[in-house]
Amino acid sequence: RDLSRDPNRGDALEVDTVRALESIGAKAELERRGAVWARRAIFTSGRGNELVQTHLGENARLVLNHAEIEAGLLQVARDRGVDIRYQTVTGVRREAGRWRVEAGEQVHEPRLLIAADGARSIVREYARIDHPGWEYEHSVVILHAQKPGWMEEDVAWLIHHRQGAVMVLPTTPRGKCRVVV
Repeated sequence: RDLSRDPNRGDALEVDTVRALESIGAKAELERRGAVWARRAIFTSGRGNELVQTHLGENARLVLNHAEIEAGLLQVARDRGVDIRYQTVTGVRREAGRWRVEAGEQVHEPRLLIAADGARSIVREYARIDHPGWEYEHSVVILHAQKPGWMEEDVAWLIHHRQGAVMVLPTTPRGKCRVVV
């Protein structure tokens, strides 16, 4: 898929995920692609009065646009000689202790099968891994904007207002922020 056309998805990777990425050499690739750390959180009132400021410590998040995360992980996989196939999976089954993955007319037998094909994963479905899904009782609007001059790059702002919260989060590319209403 065209990752350059996916600018609105981003991820804040938790410390355990970052450690796992570091163990395979992927953290450096994500940082090379512009990942930024959210190391502090500031909670304010709707009038801008600071209520609480906290250093996230071990709860810090590494933030990067989702498309860049995927591209970075693909690059690390390529650099390690992984055989990457751009095919649509049409069927998955377990046979004689091995996975058989169908992609149109072709059948592959991977040593490792990863269900990383989204919320409606055909791999997860065929592997009979249950996922109940969720119904959310709220909606959010996510906007991307230039980072305001007052906002430090490593800070997540949570603004409490009587009609709901607003979050202003660091994101990439550098100099941008994500506003969640």
